[in-house]
Order: sequence, then C-alpha cells, then structure tokens
Amino acid sequence: MLAAVAALTIGGRPRRGETGATVGAFVQPATSPGPRRGSSPVREFGLAAKATGRHLVEGLHYLVGQRTLLLVTLVVTLVMFADSSVSPLFTILLDKHLKVPPEFIGYLSSGYGAGLLIGAVAGPWLAKRVGETGLVPAGALLIGIQMLIYSSISVFWAALPLQLVCGAGFALLMNGAITAYQMVVPGRLIGRAISSSAAMGSIATVFAAKAGGAVADWKGVRAVFFGAGLVSLFAAASSLRLARERPGEVEGPDLISP
Repeated sequence: MLAAVAALTIGGRPRRGETGATVGAFVQPATSPGPRRGSSPVREFGLAAKATGRHLVEGLHYLVGQRTLLLVTLVVTLVMFADSSVSPLFTILLDKHLKVPPEFIGYLSSGYGAGLLIGAVAGPWLAKRVGETGLVPAGALLIGIQMLIYSSISVFWAALPLQLVCGAGFALLMNGAITAYQMVVPGRLIGRAISSSAAMGSIATVFAAKAGGAVADWKGVRAVFFGAGLVSLFAAASSLRLARERPGEVEGPDLISP
C-alpha cells in the first residue's frame, strides 16, 4: 500500500543522495544478517522485535520535533479513524438504507478508483494554489463532506458521485502527506518516520471499528457516518494553516542507532 501511495506523490523526486538511504530505511529489517549459529529462534525474534520497536520510537521522536509533520500525521490519523469507523458499516448502509441493487455495487468500487485518479491528476494543479501540504486539509474536507452527505441521503444513485469525492479526497490527503514527509524528513529517517505514522494509523483503526459498532448499536448506522464526517471536518479545520505552507528541508537530529 505504501508503494501505491508513494506512486501518487506530487513532486516525489528524492533529494540528492537520498535514494539509497531511503530504500535502506525501508528494507533494513529484511536485509539484516540471518540467525547466528547456535542462537535460538526465540532470541532472534526478540532481538528483531526490539530493533523494530527502537526504530518506531526514533521515527516518532523525529515527528514530535517537527511541528508541520506532527500536524500532518495527526490529521491523517484522525481521518483514518473516521474512515475505519464507517467502513464495516458501509454495506449495511447500502443494503438497508439506500437499497442499492447488487449489480450497482461494482460501479461504486469503480467510482472510488476513478476518484483516486481524479485526485492524483488534480493534485498538482491544486498544489500550485494551496501548496503541497495544503492538499492535506483539502482532502480531509472532501472526505468529511461525503461522509456527512452519506448520513442523510436516501437514493442509491447519489452513492456514485460520493465515491468519486471520497477517492479524490483520499488521493489529495495522501499526496499532501507523503510530499510533506519527502520535503522534510532526511533520507536516513524517512522509513522510520513513515512507519511510525503508519503505526499510529493502525492503532486508530483498531479502536475506530469498535467505536463505530458501538455507536451503530446505540444510534444507528447513519449516526456513525455523521460523527465520522464531523471528525474529518475537524481534522480539516485544525490543519488549515498547512495551506500555502512549504516546509523547508531540514536534516533533523541524527537518530540512527548503530
């Protein structure tokens, strides 16, 4: 998934001297030396887990020290939380509330894919007007709006344009986020920083599914979409200062452990 997201990145050319370090940051665990003779698999697993945990902490430490990146990470995490709270309920909304015909469901998936393409194509044009990081609140705004509309519509044909909006929103959101990382994080740390960000998003999705189910049992499926929309709009509003902001390239602290 990360490779697919990176492929959408605007201006994603690595800085000079960065490519090798960036790749190394991603593949370091996979290219680590094999088990030493006489060492137990349990011990080797423990050492690998310890190293992974240390790398995640180093990446998180770097993010905390970069105000713009921290804000971008929190916005993406909030949107992921909102999206994960409604994802398990989406088929229920389509079937019981919108009465979507089975043959129409495939078009909805195509609509989301088309939205991703629209967002990727429109991203460079929009970035010239709001800045690369300004794509983050723009994407969160589109996602929040489509969730709010989903909470109130009653006709199935409206779901197709909403899927276009959703796909475009996620393309803009991730384009802006990945671009911010490439602009700020030095190559030797980018793998760890993105991994830490992804870990935050994964933790959010775990709690989101449980929260979405609880709210659905309490107030109904539409209430979950409404609440998720508000969360995404809050994320967009809290990150408006990212518009027209272009974080400078910084080297940051040297956190690479021997």
